[in-house]
Amino acid sequence: MSKAKKHILLLSSWYPSRISPFLGNFIQRFAQLIATKYQVSVIYTIADESISEFEIVDSNIGNLREIIVYHPKGKSFLQKLLYQIMAFNKAANKVQDVDIIHANVIFTKGLQFLLAKRKYKRPLLLLEHASYYRKEKREDRSIYEKLILFLIKRKIDHLAVVSELLKKDIVVDFPSKSISILPYHLELSLFEPKKQMKEISDSEKPTQFIHVSTLDEAVKDPKGILDACKVLVNGGQTNFHLTIISDEPYSKWETYLYSKKITEYVTFKGPLAWNELVPFYQNSDAFILFSKYETFSIVLKGMYKMMNNKGKFNSTVIRNHAKLFSKEHVLKTYKHLIDSMI
Repeated sequence: MSKAKKHILLLSSWYPSRISPFLGNFIQRFAQLIATKYQVSVIYTIADESISEFEIVDSNIGNLREIIVYHPKGKSFLQKLLYQIMAFNKAANKVQDVDIIHANVIFTKGLQFLLAKRKYKRPLLLLEHASYYRKEKREDRSIYEKLILFLIKRKIDHLAVVSELLKKDIVVDFPSKSISILPYHLELSLFEPKKQMKEISDSEKPTQFIHVSTLDEAVKDPKGILDACKVLVNGGQTNFHLTIISDEPYSKWETYLYSKKITEYVTFKGPLAWNELVPFYQNSDAFILFSKYETFSIVLKGMYKMMNNKGKFNSTVIRNHAKLFSKEHVLKTYKHLIDSMI
């Protein structure tokens, strides 16, 4: 390990594994990003009901080391907790000389954040992404979750969140903490403003919509998206197509399309790798998001308005705003956080 690079231990409640290959893939991309500047070791543990013994997958790519521990699922709450502790300890014994503990999402692995703080005795940075801090979620917390939150509040050296919206929600639980904003990053080099075809007017070309998500009914509201398409068609607005990309099963929603008789206007794709998404974004006019709640963004675009006004949007202005989420900008913000803690 290079002594010139600070060593970041990254822990997370969400991370890709063989059990859930896409869970927390944005956190993995963040780990890959900060590994361009720091030495990064990731510890992630997950239950696998198909095994009876612990399995450790330890891999290295450049400055990024990922240690994923698969453990038996456990039958009781206490046994599940014990397996999680044991899995963490098995991985932590492989990681030395940590400078910063970077933790993502308190629930459900917050206990491991406390264990890491006790073992390494290093500053703890919590970056929160989740929607557990809105009013209805706060009221629904278990006794265990309340206990972990109470304990970890005293151990966090710096708290960061991904958006101003989440900051407003989380301040209720952390009223005395200074809270920084550290957004997700974009790979701007993959995206360029699309040159418009002059021979076909904007009003003649079908408007291309795109939606990318897990299609979680509790949050993403896929039914609402498809119902909106039906409303457009019923109103005679048929010059559009929506591509829905998901890494989770979507056969239920394909069946719903047939029942609504709008199959020619909507196509499902996926799962797709991160880089495979790029051409779909490039060939779309607008991203559709109907989420009931998002910590990073809520974009409720009027599809009808977009279809009839897409030529009025300035791609240069949009791209300049996107630079606030460039990997360079996010890395600079992250460095400032890390430097302030060491």
